[in-house]
Amino acid sequence: MVINEVLANSQSPRIDPIELLNTSRVPANISGWYLTDDRHQPVKYRIPDDTFLSPGGFWTTTEKAFAATAQETNAFHLSRHGDEISFFAADLSGAWLGYCHGFKFGASETNTSGADM
Repeated sequence: MVINEVLANSQSPRIDPIELLNTSRVPANISGWYLTDDRHQPVKYRIPDDTFLSPGGFWTTTEKAFAATAQETNAFHLSRHGDEISFFAADLSGAWLGYCHGFKFGASETNTSGADM
């Protein structure tokens, strides 16, 4: 599982998305995993229950979800000037599974996504 693509400088009506890719040959259950813009604070946006990716499949969430006021102090936005994005694998009880992936990225042009290749 990897973070495949990030758009951090969208122009309305577009909304900043984060896309995950299942690089394995088996289905992946990512229910309860966490997305964050700060590796030192991994528990930010929790991926909803019953989120499964087929082999080679994609899952996308947008700023509408990870920046929602319901997230309270865990809400985050991606900066067009550069930022970082990571995910941490956890089970449904919140216990860490020992896998994470992420990267830092630089400034981005409007409506141009960056991919971690």
